[in-house]
Amino acid sequence: MSEPPPVEPDGVSLPRDSRPESSMTSSTRTPSPLDSALTPATSPSRVGGVSDLSTVDTSALSLSDSDFRCGICNHVIREAFMTRCGHNFCYRCIRSHLQSSSSCPNCNGELTSDQIYPNFILDRCLRDWEMLKKSVISSPVSHTSPAERTILSGNSSLMEINAMIESLHARKRRLEADERGVELDVLSDFLQRSKSRKVEQYRRLRLEVDIVHADLLLVEMQRRDIRSESQPVDSSVAEVPSMPTPALDEDQSETITTVNERRLQVPSSAGRVSTDVAADVEQKKKGVRSHFADFEAQYFEAQMRRASGEAMAPLGTLRSLFSRFSRYSQFKVLTSLNSHDLMESSNIISSIEFDRDGELFATAGVSKRIKIFELEEVLANSDRSGSRGENMDIDEDRMPRPRGISELADVHFPVRELLSQSKLSCLSWNPSVKAHIASSDYDGAVTVWDVGTGQTVVTFSEHERRVWSVDYFPADSARIVSGSDDCRVKVWSVNQQKSIATIETRANVCCVRAAPENSHLIAFGSADHHVHFYDLRHTRNPSIIFKGHRKAVSYLRFLNRNDFVSASTDSTLKLWSLQSATGNPPMTLSSSSSSSSSS
Repeated sequence: MSEPPPVEPDGVSLPRDSRPESSMTSSTRTPSPLDSALTPATSPSRVGGVSDLSTVDTSALSLSDSDFRCGICNHVIREAFMTRCGHNFCYRCIRSHLQSSSSCPNCNGELTSDQIYPNFILDRCLRDWEMLKKSVISSPVSHTSPAERTILSGNSSLMEINAMIESLHARKRRLEADERGVELDVLSDFLQRSKSRKVEQYRRLRLEVDIVHADLLLVEMQRRDIRSESQPVDSSVAEVPSMPTPALDEDQSETITTVNERRLQVPSSAGRVSTDVAADVEQKKKGVRSHFADFEAQYFEAQMRRASGEAMAPLGTLRSLFSRFSRYSQFKVLTSLNSHDLMESSNIISSIEFDRDGELFATAGVSKRIKIFELEEVLANSDRSGSRGENMDIDEDRMPRPRGISELADVHFPVRELLSQSKLSCLSWNPSVKAHIASSDYDGAVTVWDVGTGQTVVTFSEHERRVWSVDYFPADSARIVSGSDDCRVKVWSVNQQKSIATIETRANVCCVRAAPENSHLIAFGSADHHVHFYDLRHTRNPSIIFKGHRKAVSYLRFLNRNDFVSASTDSTLKLWSLQSATGNPPMTLSSSSSSSSSS
């Protein structure tokens, strides 16, 4: 009975006449450096990893990947298969090669797919070698010298240990010195930068003090000149000749003394005027002090710009700003608008706009109605009834209830109502055509209405979300600008159905305004807390970005060609100037101080 063919450990039988040399007994095979490194005591595959790298013979690590490369793919062999001629290749590589050739890639000997066999021993050796290489490289022992490895192995003398300790101390001192050097470099850079900043602040502070001192001297000179001009010398009084006083009896003397005392008394009306002036001055000072930081920043910015060579008159500008700011101290309520639909819960007004002549004004809101009122009639009605919006009672359910038919005199009725299909957010009256008014709504539409007929003239519907703001161009009444929650600003022409310009932004647009005297300039506030100023001829980037608000900018209004005011949900109003073009507000009004200062 014939002997069965030999079987490898994994259960693959090999023909007796084609067994590779690597599968023979170890007594007939020459040991390699890899075998000496992977002895049973240190082989990771046998002990589950290298636990004591000091006992590993690292000479095997001198082998490189090139010693185990496949002759076909030139990479480290994966799934080693050996040919009958003794060459090893990756299984996939040799199978693919034999599909198009019948020779060995190394020696060109005749070879078929039936004459290749798995080389389990080489596979296992390659896995063990990879594990050993990773373990040794990741271990700190691999970075030690041969003498240090000898000490760590325990076979060393006291002198060698002392030398090792001294070497470690020296290395520690070098590492500590290097670390301290890095820390000192960082600290030196910080101190140098801090010194540079403080020196620059000191230089700027000295310059500002000199500027303030010079301007203070100039203002004091102007004040002396004004006082001298306001107190002229009366020459007729100064040149009165002295006359001899006749002898008077006691009664005459007393009468003349009384008359002279009356002549020297200051009229009571003059005293009241002087008191009123002092009170007015004190009120204006108080208003300026309440916003001192904003005025100070504006003053020094103007002075620095003049110092850089720009022709400006900062003192005159600041004096004019103070005058405009402190001219008014409070608002006066003229009337309260009492509509006939106060009992409706949806009576929320979102926008109020006056026509070009100030004769009509319109209101709009979530009631889906545009109501047109005559201003003179509303004021006259309030004067006749003495109404201030207090003609309604509140019942237990907090719902308004009229007290009687007599209260109809206190209700203001619109002269016309325009009905919309959606809630309204903003209105804008045409600056040229008094009968046209534009509205924006929650459905994303911009509509132009004819007030006389109550019909729509044109509707623009390109916005994808709610339109918050709409405004006619004062310099071109045929164009309208709108801003929406879809992060777009669109410019429309009443003569075209589609928009003529679009600006893409990164945040929701809450309000938009066209410049009063230039048909190419617009400003809009958005949810990014900024005011963006654009030239429609260059819409790629904003001309100026005004930063200062802490929350979304909800409203804008141009005061003139250079100044505009913005309102925000952070409860502040900010006054901006296009002339400074720095993006910093010269003045800020907060809701907490508006009650005690001008607004």
